[in-house]
Amino acid sequence: MFYIFYSIYLLVSFFFVVNGRLSFAPPHDKDQIWLVKIPLVYSIIEKEFPTVDLLEQHEQFVYVCLIPRLYLDKFKHYVLYHHGTYKIIVSNVAEWNLKINKRRQKRSLSAYNNPLDSIYLERFLDYEEQQNWQNLLTKSSLTKNYVKLHPIGFTYENRTLTVVQISTKLNRLSKKKRAGVWIDAGMHAREWLSMGVANYIIIRLLTLKNENKKVKDVLKHFDFYILPMVNPDGYEYSRQTDRLWRRNRSPTIYSDFWIPHKSCSYGVDLNRNFPFEWDTYAGSRSPCQETYRGQLPASEAEVKNIIQFLTNKKEEDNDQFDPHRSMRVYFNLHTYGRYWLLPWSYTKHLKPNDFNSMLNRSAEAIKTMSTTMNNNSSYHNNNQTDEMDCSVGFFAGEERITLDGNEIFGGVIHYLWSLMRDSYRRMPI
Repeated sequence: MFYIFYSIYLLVSFFFVVNGRLSFAPPHDKDQIWLVKIPLVYSIIEKEFPTVDLLEQHEQFVYVCLIPRLYLDKFKHYVLYHHGTYKIIVSNVAEWNLKINKRRQKRSLSAYNNPLDSIYLERFLDYEEQQNWQNLLTKSSLTKNYVKLHPIGFTYENRTLTVVQISTKLNRLSKKKRAGVWIDAGMHAREWLSMGVANYIIIRLLTLKNENKKVKDVLKHFDFYILPMVNPDGYEYSRQTDRLWRRNRSPTIYSDFWIPHKSCSYGVDLNRNFPFEWDTYAGSRSPCQETYRGQLPASEAEVKNIIQFLTNKKEEDNDQFDPHRSMRVYFNLHTYGRYWLLPWSYTKHLKPNDFNSMLNRSAEAIKTMSTTMNNNSSYHNNNQTDEMDCSVGFFAGEERITLDGNEIFGGVIHYLWSLMRDSYRRMPI
């Protein structure tokens, strides 16, 4: 039995009259984005200001925060009281959001018949463009023998969740189970770059499958299952209405009577809706907070569909069951910062049985990534941190798709290659 307690926060809706009609102000009108340096861990700040949204964490005690207009003065005094400093990055988020929408170019992709063309890495694809591109992967003579699409279900707004399988043994009969690598992105709607990086990984796997020895060897032993858009409903909303929208778009318990545009009405943080330790991990019980975990574990369609595909159980209602698929590795892409995170997140006192192996491989992967880009990254576990200067996140433009994609692709491939090296003892060190 679950006991759900909700903390209710007083929100004031700002509205104005246009042509004699009552209209609500746009999302985040006069809210601000600050770069804050304060000698406090963010969990302490969050208790004092639950409606302040942490967008990014750079180095230790350096945060990028979205500050609601009602709390600007109070948060300023709080920062100064704790001997911190702040810098206003965006003075009016609503105006900034409009500028982004106006700058976005609408370049037609219909003339491009090569799904490996760099044009697909030069922009953040919208949902329709993404679906069209994935379909092209299965039709082009360059890629169709290596790509299979798996529509694993639908979102609340009835968009299809499509997994892209990449395999060099797609059309070969085999009784052996193939080790699967799962990569997903876009779980948080505003993290556009993560989806671009997922697409980069798809293109590089297909481009280098016969040209790069390490990639070729990895594809001999692993099939890739990549879901570039976990949260297409939220993503489309972030493109069209609110650039900083994080959650999905399913209604909350407040949706029938709450204030329009406010986060209380719609959305669950999908990253905190998975059943494992759902009641333990620091997901919020309040629909008004960005980290709202939902009313129940796996209450969201996106999460249910992913779980069913990953667990791969032979059930009557599971038309995605594949007796030859066995998931071995899970990569979850975000744009919160350059961190390589290891389980567990819900506790600092327990570790998976193979934690040391994961930590060592991750350290190797980080070195590979740093060498690739001449840019330092960091890896985290819950007991120590190797952290260096970095900045990325929601402000990253389309030019970062290739730059960050190259770095992450190198790390992922090396991690998998090291698994093969140690498991099969056939790979040269």
